[in-house]
Amino acid sequence: MEEIITQKYLENLGWVRDTTCPEDVNRWENKNPHEITTNEWWVSITFKDEFGKLPIYGVANYHDSKHDITLHRSFEKDKDKNRTKINFAFLHFKYIEGYMNVNELRKLIDKEYK
Repeated sequence: MEEIITQKYLENLGWVRDTTCPEDVNRWENKNPHEITTNEWWVSITFKDEFGKLPIYGVANYHDSKHDITLHRSFEKDKDKNRTKINFAFLHFKYIEGYMNVNELRKLIDKEYK
C-alpha cells in the first residue's frame, strides 16, 4: 500500500506552512508563491485537521517560461464515496480509493501526465 501524504512527509520535503490561510486551516505549500520563478510547480495541500494526517484538498499550478499558469490541477476528498478526485486538467477526472498517496502526488506534478 502506498504511503499517504501527511504533514510530516511534506515537512521532510522542505514544504512550508501557508501563512495566508485562516488560522484553523492546516495548509502547506512546496514554495512561497513569491519565490516561484518560471518552469516550476506551486503546490498547496490542505489537511483535515491540525494533526496533518489526512489530506482533503490540494492545488497545483505550473508556471511556464513567461510565468503564466499553463497547467492547473487539483484533488479533493469525496466524502460520499470515500474516494479522492483528481482533476488532471480539462475536467478529466481520475478516482482513486482513499486519500492521496505519494504516487498520486507525483502524478499531480508530472507535467507530462495525462
